Amino acid sequence: MADRFLVSVADVIMRDPSNDTIVAKGKTLINTAFKQAVTNQEVRGGFGNGLAFTYSHDKKIDVSVEAANFEVGYIALNNGVGILNGLKDYFVTDELVTLVGGSGAVASTPVGSVYVQKSDGSILTVTPTGKNFTLAGGANSTVYVSYQTSTSVDYISIDADKYPNAYEVTLIAKIFEGKGQVAELQIKIPQFKISGSFDLSLAAASVSTSKLEGSALVDTNGNYATVMIKPVGNTAVSYQAIAATPAAVSLSAASPTSQITVYGIRGGIYANTVVTSGCTYVSSTPATCTVGASTGLITRVAAGSSTITVTHTSSGITDTVVVTSA
Repeated sequence: MADRFLVSVADVIMRDPSNDTIVAKGKTLINTAFKQAVTNQEVRGGFGNGLAFTYSHDKKIDVSVEAANFEVGYIALNNGVGILNGLKDYFVTDELVTLVGGSGAVASTPVGSVYVQKSDGSILTVTPTGKNFTLAGGANSTVYVSYQTSTSVDYISIDADKYPNAYEVTLIAKIFEGKGQVAELQIKIPQFKISGSFDLSLAAASVSTSKLEGSALVDTNGNYATVMIKPVGNTAVSYQAIAATPAAVSLSAASPTSQITVYGIRGGIYANTVVTSGCTYVSSTPATCTVGASTGLITRVAAGSSTITVTHTSSGITDTVVVTSA
């Protein structure tokens, strides 16, 4: 097998299985990490205290997703809440107002005081009447004002008693060889429990990124995740051999049929797979038994013996089944 490489950052799809909705879809990511840790306990004994065996336990999978852009949804996910909309007191800052005889008006109706910054940098607190306010000694001048106004906004409540939920997360990455992309890798985590810990860094010489971190929880089958590899282009699975089962079949008038099942043997660490299509079946003695050319169903015709030849058409690999008819 040629050298293969996982290239670039993985895309991420986060789904809420409870209502079958996508809650996040990351495309502009700068880092995705899937980290597995296993605790191994050494057991030693005998002369020289040799290592007799190791006991493996406490398998854990941690996942982190970091977006290059600011995703407000990540704040909501880290707090286990939704993004709401409603009226909130929202600061308007550094609004430029021209005073005439010390009086001026702001663009929106303030909630509470208006804070006026004078040309010397000092800030005075004044009480408005509606949108209007008067600055003692302001005369005819231009000032910057800040104030709060009630306006409709999207907002996230960081509640003390709310914590993040678990979601299904799928990481999608590309596998390359020298000739280009040969497969796609998908890691599906049925229950990704977000930790809720995150940093919102606001720095002068950088941009703020969005991050989700957490751990995989076991599903009802005791699995943390499933790693899937799908070839790109030619999707045929190559086999080193095939095994047609049962290898020997006995038919009678009372039991006149038998179904052949074909297993593809890939070798090495790969498990055998059931070959559901792409095989042909031929009986050496149709007068004794027939076989479905594409189905592998053997049917008794008369007493005698026969050999069914099974061929995996794309590879040419064959196997046989011996049939005895009473």
